[in-house]
Amino acid sequence: DRGKRVVHYGTPGYGKSMTGVLVVKKKMGKKLIVIQQGKTWYFVPKDFPGTCVVKSMFPNTMKAYAIAQAGASGGETRPIFHLIDPQGHHTVPVIVFGGIAEQLATVSPNTLLLNDNLRSWEKQRGGAIRKVEPHWENEDMKKCYEKCYKSSLTPDEYEKRFHFW
Repeated sequence: DRGKRVVHYGTPGYGKSMTGVLVVKKKMGKKLIVIQQGKTWYFVPKDFPGTCVVKSMFPNTMKAYAIAQAGASGGETRPIFHLIDPQGHHTVPVIVFGGIAEQLATVSPNTLLLNDNLRSWEKQRGGAIRKVEPHWENEDMKKCYEKCYKSSLTPDEYEKRFHFW
């Protein structure tokens, strides 16, 4: 919060994207929202759903639009919240808003390693804060299954998914 750039990363399936969604929900109505999912950008106005969401495949178009909307919305210090969720795309560009946005990137370590644009964004202006989620241990997975999924997944399906991920 407070205009910092944060990189939230951890192993696949840990809940990084869901964390991003929850943060967006918290910011709704308080900030102009820009969501990047893969290679698509969405602009969500403060008065959504009263006003429509704008979608773009071009990051520079989205950046210009969001900055114009921020200028029209008043003098708030950091009027934009930007969620970056590249969803495994290793070459996707990243919008650099500078000091007018709070930015959160939810990525796997592999995506962070392979996406030059994201690494460059992370290092700008003194670097971003990294929030690292440790990988799940087998015992943690079993406990999670017992508490949350036992009624909806058979033990065989659990094992199949466990070995897949």
